[in-house]
Amino acid sequence: DLADGITVDYDFVYVSGRQGFFEGRIKKYTRVLGGTVWSATIPITSGGERSNGEDIIVDKWGNVLVSGFKAKISGYVPGAIWRFRSDGSFLDETLWYGPVADPDNDFYGICASPSGGIAVGGYQAKAGSVNYDWVINKYSTPGVLEASLAVNQNPVIPGVLFRTVLTVSNTGGEAVTNV
Repeated sequence: DLADGITVDYDFVYVSGRQGFFEGRIKKYTRVLGGTVWSATIPITSGGERSNGEDIIVDKWGNVLVSGFKAKISGYVPGAIWRFRSDGSFLDETLWYGPVADPDNDFYGICASPSGGIAVGGYQAKAGSVNYDWVINKYSTPGVLEASLAVNQNPVIPGVLFRTVLTVSNTGGEAVTNV
């Protein structure tokens, strides 16, 4: 088992990662005694798929959002965002295939704004190359891509471990309305 993401929300601790050979899992624990409240598997739609929950947050409605990847053993690897209700039941999934025909993408970081916007960061396959680019995607609502920014100044090299950390900050004393 491998835990990749962790977040604390009031009296609970949420952890994302994988169990066994890339079976994406999330767990909700009580903060005080550490007991498991619920455990959920990231859904797959056919045999041979893999998934991993890289980062995890709780939005203003209490939904649990997980970023990561969903892949078939021989084929596409889209970046993914999964949403679960506060009771651990599955809500929906957003997959992002990027700009190339045979994508290899992963979302390592996720954050949400009070207005409901979501931003994820990770890497994407680079067209015509074996290199990868950093990518940040902004969603106005789950499944609705508002903007995508690829940064190729420092290419990501497969096999090199890296993490993307995203935060929403407000130092100006005004309400944050956009991610």
